[in-house]
Parts: sequence; structure tokens; C-alpha cells
Amino acid sequence: SQFRRIVAKPKEPIPARSKPNLYVLAVGISEYQDKSFSLKAAHLDAEAIADVFRKQENGSVFSKVDIKLLKNQEADRENIGRALEQLKRVGTEDDVWMVYLSGHAALVDGDYYFLAHKHDAATNVYDVRWKDIMDQVAKIPGRVILMVDTCHAAAIVGETRFRNVQPITAEDLLAEDKRNHRGNRKSLFFYAAGASYQLRQEGNRW
Repeated sequence: SQFRRIVAKPKEPIPARSKPNLYVLAVGISEYQDKSFSLKAAHLDAEAIADVFRKQENGSVFSKVDIKLLKNQEADRENIGRALEQLKRVGTEDDVWMVYLSGHAALVDGDYYFLAHKHDAATNVYDVRWKDIMDQVAKIPGRVILMVDTCHAAAIVGETRFRNVQPITAEDLLAEDKRNHRGNRKSLFFYAAGASYQLRQEGNRW
């Protein structure tokens, strides 16, 4: 009998994407339906966040950057809900999502509410409850950054005090996530503009 030497050559592996995509939902409300709640710069803050991260496309940290910006009249409860719903339909576990909220907020029986454009002081039915936001975020497969620039911001995680707060870059964030969540890409990062008991005041820089 004769023997043949058979050499099996595996197919070239598909290289893993070296950088994640970033999906951003930025919401800023300066103009409320009830004019007494109107602000000056919340929508400008959301625009600035969108611009900063739009410039990161194909940069050192992110590959594609996809941004949904809701400002003023666009940012009612329904549109915010639809935008959150859309976030969970894009990307893979290797990607990063960011939700940025700027405007008014209130605590109702200990629950954090983001005040949407149609806010009515007599009811919270037009506003967005944090629990509803988290219900959508929980369905996102990868890493999520939640940035809240409102009064009572730290109430989103039940925190009342800040200690030893240090600035962090996007590179630091992804490196920390890689160290702490090896094999598990789903994680949450919270950034709050102040403690749960604090009210926010607008500056004059804009």
C-alpha cells in the first residue's frame, strides 16, 4: 500500500477589528414647552459633545462614529425613547455606546427623571424615567458610557458624595475596561455632573 502526505492549510483567519465603533445619543434641551424652564446652553453642550466625538472617527480610539443628536423640540419623551430603542439594534459586543443628557432633571419619590421638552410641572408623564433608560441600556451588548449633565445627576446610581474624582480619557476608559472585564465586554460607565442632592447652575461661557 502507498501513503500520501496530505497537508491541510487552514483558511486565513479574519482579522479582528482593532478599534470599536462608537454610537452616540446626545440629548440637550434648552427650550422647553413651558418657557419658565428654559435654559441657555444645554443644547449647545449636546452639540459640543457630538462634535468632539464626531472628530474621533477613524482616529486612535474608534473606527466608525455614529451620532444621533436630539435638541430642544426634537427631544420629547417619544423621540428619546425611539432613539434609545435604536441604540440596541446597532453594533456588536466589541463596540462602545454613549448616552449624554443635558437639561433639567427631578427626583420623584427618589426616582430620577430627565425632563423632556414637553415637561409639565403638574405631572411626570412627559418625562423620561431613569429606570426606563436603563431597561433599554441593559439590552445593549457592549460597553456603555452614560453621561448626565443635570441637577441630581448622581441619583442615577444612588450616590450622594464624590471623593477623589480624577479626569479620565477615552484611552484610559477602554484600557480599564479591558483589565476589569476580560472575556466579558458588557460594562457600564457613569459620569455625573454633580451629587444627587446638588442643583446645577449654568455658567456664562457660552
